[in-house]
Amino acid sequence: MTSNKLLFLFTSFLLCSMAVRGQQHYYVGDTNRPEHQVIDSSTITLDWSGEAFFRNNEYLSNLYTGYTLPGYRLSASVGYSIKALYGAKLSVGLYNLGYFGASKYPGSVAYTDVAYWSDRKHANKVHLLPIVRAEIKPTSKSIFVLGTIYGAAYHQLIAPLYNPELNLTADPEMGVQYRYGNNRFQSDIWVNWQSFIYKVDNHQEAFTGGLSINYNLMPQEKSFRLSMPLQVVACHRGGEYNLTQNDTVHTWINAALGIQAAYRTNLLGKTDLTASLYGLGYLQRGEHYPSKDGKAYYVTLGAHHKIANLELAYFRGDGYISPLGLPFANCLNAHREAIDQKKSSYFQIYGDIHYTFKPGLTFGFSTTFWIHPNKPYNGSSSAMEAYMSISPSVILKK
Repeated sequence: MTSNKLLFLFTSFLLCSMAVRGQQHYYVGDTNRPEHQVIDSSTITLDWSGEAFFRNNEYLSNLYTGYTLPGYRLSASVGYSIKALYGAKLSVGLYNLGYFGASKYPGSVAYTDVAYWSDRKHANKVHLLPIVRAEIKPTSKSIFVLGTIYGAAYHQLIAPLYNPELNLTADPEMGVQYRYGNNRFQSDIWVNWQSFIYKVDNHQEAFTGGLSINYNLMPQEKSFRLSMPLQVVACHRGGEYNLTQNDTVHTWINAALGIQAAYRTNLLGKTDLTASLYGLGYLQRGEHYPSKDGKAYYVTLGAHHKIANLELAYFRGDGYISPLGLPFANCLNAHREAIDQKKSSYFQIYGDIHYTFKPGLTFGFSTTFWIHPNKPYNGSSSAMEAYMSISPSVILKK
C-alpha cells in the first residue's frame, strides 16, 4: 500500500472520529428500543423505509477479495394496533433489496453458501420478501414478536459475532423474538428461520438463534457506568427430513462474555468514553470447517457522541470461526482454508459520522482500516461506506 493511500485513509479516519456505540448508527433514527415503545390502540399506520448505500471494500488480496456494494433497500408495511395487555400490533407489507447493475440475486458475501442450504439458488433482479410482524407487549418494558423480528443492529452484537456490513445486505430476520429491558437489565432472545424444508428436499433446513444480555452493574444515571454483556449466536444447517444430504448436518456456536466501562464527559456536549474486554469461544458439530473449536479475545476503546463514532479494537483468535462475524475474525481465507496455523488477529480503526434530520431522514459515512499482523498474511485492508435513509411513519386512522 502506498504512502499516499495510507495518508488518505488516516485523514478520513480523523475526519470520522468521535462516536455512538456498537452498531446503533445504522438505526440512529430510532429513539426508543422496541420493548419501550408505546403501542396506541385502534390505530392504523403506514410505516415505510427507503435506504441507498454504497460500500467499497479493499481487502488484503491473499485473505479475501475486495468488492463493492452499491444498492438500496425498500420496505413498506401497514400496521393495525389493538388494546391487548400493554398493546398489540399486526403489520403486513413488502421488502426489497437490490444491487445496482446486478441481474440476479443474491450477490453479497452474506449468502456465499445459500445454494448449499436453500432452494433459492438464483432469483430475479427484483427480490421481494413479505413483511409479517405480530407483536404484543406482555409488560410495559417487554415485547414478544412473531414473524419479521427486530434483527441485525437491534441485537447489538459485537463484530466478531456479527459483521456490521450485514446491516445493509442481509434479508430481514423472520422467526420468533422476546425482548425485555429496564434501567439495569436488557435481554434479547430470538430465532431467525432461514430455510424451510419438506420431506426429501435436496437442500438444507437452516436457522440461527441468539441471545444478547447486558447487565448494568451501576445505575445508568451515574457518570461512570459498568456493565457485563453476554452474547451467544448458534447457526444450524440440517434437518430430519433431509434424506439426500444426510452428511451435511452442522451446528456452530459462538459466545462472548465481556465487561464494559463507560464514562460520560461534557466534551462537545455529551461524550461517552468506553472500554471493553470480551472473551470468546467457538464450537462446531460436523466437519464443515477445518476447526472444531476455538477461543479468542476482543478489546475495544471508543469515544461516543450523538453524531459521530470512533473506535479502536484489537482481536486475536486461536481456531476461532464465526459464520456471521467479521471475515478477519475467522481463521480462514476466502477459500475456507485455515490460515497461519489457525491463528487470526487484527487491529481496527473505525470512525463514522451520522446525522438524523426530522422526520426520520438519516445520513451516514464511515471508514474502517484494518492491520493484519500475522505472517504470511500481514498487510492492511480498508472499507468506506455511505448511506442515506428515510423512515417515516404516517397515521392513517386513529
